[in-house]
Order: sequence, then C-alpha cells, then structure tokens
Amino acid sequence: MLEDLAKVLVGPIDSLAGFLTFGSTGPLRLLVGFLLTVFFGLFLYWVPAAMVKIRQRRLVPL
Repeated sequence: MLEDLAKVLVGPIDSLAGFLTFGSTGPLRLLVGFLLTVFFGLFLYWVPAAMVKIRQRRLVPL
C-alpha cells in the first residue's frame, strides 16, 4: 500500500524531471527532481499562508 502511495506521489515529479532533462538518468535527473519537489512543497505551503495573511488583514477592525 505504501508503494502505491509512493508511486502516486513520486511518479509525476519523476516523469516531469525526465522530460526536463531529456531522459537523462543520473545526478542531473535527481537534482531536477529534488528541486521540483522543493518548489512544489514551498508552493503548497506559501499559497494557503498568503491567503490567511490577506484574510487577516481584512478582518482587522479600523
């Protein structure tokens, strides 16, 4: 079951890394995959945090 979850989570990033590195196997593909993972992780953190911050600004009484 954990293997299926890993395939679902890693599969799209791995295929995108393979596309961006023109099918390269090795350190370049690992580096691109790692950078994509970090970017998507930060994006998933930053978007809700920014939305909460904007909402808090609007709720502050004048």
